[in-house]
Amino acid sequence: MAGVSETALGHYLKVLQELEFIEKREPVLAKPTSKRGRYCVNDHFLRFYYRFILPQLSAIERGYQEAATAKIQAELS
Repeated sequence: MAGVSETALGHYLKVLQELEFIEKREPVLAKPTSKRGRYCVNDHFLRFYYRFILPQLSAIERGYQEAATAKIQAELS
């Protein structure tokens, strides 16, 4: 989906981990060689951006800020 080849993906994931933007979480009972880990976004700004802003980006760019704000506020807890 990101347009990055599988061979290059490991490099980018390593860089994002070093910058502490993401972290790899392993299941508690997983074996050390297991590939069942999940990458989670650590950075709160990035998490907010990709969760709320990006889906509303076209509305924001078209000048419908009030509608986009209303949708975002409806989902905020």
